[in-house]
Amino acid sequence: MLCQNCNSDMPAEYVFCEECGKPLGNVTLLPANEPGAPPCVRCGAPASAADEEGFCNECGFRRERPREHTEIVIDAAFASVTDQGKRHAHNEDSTAISGGAGARILIVCDGVSSSQDASSASSAAAAGALASLERSIANLDSDDRLRAAIRAAWHDVAEVPYTMSEGDPPSTTFVAALVAGNHITVAWAGDSRAYWLAGEHSRQLTIDDSWLNETVAEGKISYEEALHSDKAHAITKWLGADAGEPEPSIVSFECTEPGVLLLCTDGLWNYAEDPHKLEELAGSHDGGAIEMARRLVDFANEQGGRDNITAAVYLHTPVAAAPPEKIAEPQPEIAPVPTPEPAAAAEEPVTQSKRKWISLDSLWFIP
Repeated sequence: MLCQNCNSDMPAEYVFCEECGKPLGNVTLLPANEPGAPPCVRCGAPASAADEEGFCNECGFRRERPREHTEIVIDAAFASVTDQGKRHAHNEDSTAISGGAGARILIVCDGVSSSQDASSASSAAAAGALASLERSIANLDSDDRLRAAIRAAWHDVAEVPYTMSEGDPPSTTFVAALVAGNHITVAWAGDSRAYWLAGEHSRQLTIDDSWLNETVAEGKISYEEALHSDKAHAITKWLGADAGEPEPSIVSFECTEPGVLLLCTDGLWNYAEDPHKLEELAGSHDGGAIEMARRLVDFANEQGGRDNITAAVYLHTPVAAAPPEKIAEPQPEIAPVPTPEPAAAAEEPVTQSKRKWISLDSLWFIP
């Protein structure tokens, strides 16, 4: 059997590729050390012999581990959670967050389920965009950094192997945010969303690239009619080999008040798309960003978990403006007091009071 990821030829009875660890064929993955998971493909050791990272304790081979539930915590104000939900066999969402490169970086991708290897598409996009943003030149503006990142993501997704005769090439939606001081910039392609949650100022920052929105905007059909169409949630932009070079939508704003930046997939917002409702569900800031992300994911699962669910949360505290630099006021040049010359014989002698008058005149009135 030929591995679609690295093209290595594996025996037909193998479940995983011995070279790269990717699954061969259609496999429902279980955690590497969970009862019921397949044995090590190299040495045949049972699943219980694998450690938490997926490495076989007998031979050291690392098997593919699924991403059923993953949590990332940068600090108390910055975290993300992704979960497979209750209906899908595995998680095709991916998220990447970072506090480096002089900015906060949030990335959320949702692999398109109708495409091949959607999970690899989303993870390639998230990793490629993150690498681009972390190495980008700091003096580039945020718009240019995000454009470069989404191009890098698209390129990496297009490199994911696929078979032309087996359907659409690997594809994913994409949304990313760059927070530099009080300046927030968001770029997206598809229907993964960004929200700003801040009381009465809460709002959705992105506009879905969907058949529904485009059809309604063109005046071809009412929103209510479009909403009931089976094409309502069909996306019109994505990253993939068949999508062409992306033209992302970008929005930027200054936030001088505290608030919460939320990036999420439709596995969450399909259950609650109103920003005020999402803020209510996220709850108190007391437990930090990770607790807010967990609450949102738990809510979606409680509603049925029909899709994979991802929430990346950043609690924004405004950066105080630096006080203006004090500029010293120019001081007037003070002319030295002239030394009186010895008095010459004159009809009118120079008195002490006259000398004082000359001195003050020199001090205050000579330019």
